[in-house]
Amino acid sequence: MNMHKEDRQNKILNFIESHDVVRQDELVNMLGDLGLNVTQASVSRDLLELGISKIKGKYSLSKEIQENDIFSIQSIESIGENLMVMKCGIGMAPAVALKIDNADIKGIAGTIAGDDTIFIAVKASGNRSRIVSAITRTLKNG
Repeated sequence: MNMHKEDRQNKILNFIESHDVVRQDELVNMLGDLGLNVTQASVSRDLLELGISKIKGKYSLSKEIQENDIFSIQSIESIGENLMVMKCGIGMAPAVALKIDNADIKGIAGTIAGDDTIFIAVKASGNRSRIVSAITRTLKNG
């Protein structure tokens, strides 16, 4: 079965959120169970684009803190269909939320920032993978 990249990435996000995935070949097999023939290389690229990394032995939408990350982004997590929660450095949430809002990322209805936490309202759950990638790109570009 042919599947568009965004659809495949949304399936990967769903698997990461609902299973403890410790190896990329597990994702290849899960997608295979859906009738999708994908390679480990494709899954690896998808994980990179989505900002998914291995934390405490399993893949997570959470992103490790990078020392050169001026916003100290710690994690981006999908909560339900239309909400994402981002954790960042203490005092950085208002600046990060403003950066996200000013980027005018398609699919984001808006943000609410506390001190170190941002709630991101998502218009459609089907766009989560693209939204995570767009947020990651926006914040990496300073």
